[in-house]
Amino acid sequence: MSSAMSQEFWNQKSFVLITGASRGLGRTIAIEFSQKVGPGSVFLLVARTADALEETKAAVNKVAPSVEVITSPLDLGNPDTATYLNLITSVVTANGRQASDFDHAILVHNAGSLGNLSLKVSQIEDLKEIQDYYTFNLFSMILVNSQFLRVFNNPEQQRSVIQISSLGGVQPFKTWGYYCAGKAARDMIMRNLVAEDPSINVLNYAPGPFESAIYEEASRTTGDDETRKLFNESREQGKVLTSEQTTKKLVRILGEKKYTKGEHIDFYDVADE
Repeated sequence: MSSAMSQEFWNQKSFVLITGASRGLGRTIAIEFSQKVGPGSVFLLVARTADALEETKAAVNKVAPSVEVITSPLDLGNPDTATYLNLITSVVTANGRQASDFDHAILVHNAGSLGNLSLKVSQIEDLKEIQDYYTFNLFSMILVNSQFLRVFNNPEQQRSVIQISSLGGVQPFKTWGYYCAGKAARDMIMRNLVAEDPSINVLNYAPGPFESAIYEEASRTTGDDETRKLFNESREQGKVLTSEQTTKKLVRILGEKKYTKGEHIDFYDVADE
């Protein structure tokens, strides 16, 4: 088998796990990816809210009825390694399947939160708040990642990990210390993953500013006046993307495979077609 980077990304029988798939970008990724994969593909969608996950499943079924969609309510704020492994294994091996039956295993680390946007780094002092933030945004991501790759452990199989990053992972924003540090750490974990196993196709994708509940939260609650003004002015000037716009570019970037594994690519780094 040729190296994973030289294989076609789309149109393969794929197992796709997406975290934070109940709304926003996660839902859009599920909808767009489902229309690009090959016959026999299986999607495992996880998030905290069961009803919203079912809405995503219905949306996927509407555009890609041949894709099998499994939803599982999962609180990534209370990570458990055994739970992650059991869930992934049970879905992969359902109906007599095995991991090797899939041509491509895709993991999308989308789940994330902004954290407390009111504090400067010099004001952060609540240990539980720090622990809770990084448990959800970093620790659980590391554990989901390791258990996914424990199931899909064959270097000859095409495996891809997409980490939804942010400009904040490479550039500081005042009063965004939690968020920026978390995204930077996630980026580096992904770069380490590639260094340790170059057979895995890894991308850190910063989707740019897009309309979402998180963008709305940022425009209201950011403690730094200058940063908050930037978010509101971007919206007023029509510079805020839709989740469809940024996801379609992600689909294109993945399909073209012109990036270096582990690279951080922003929506604006790639010209529109």
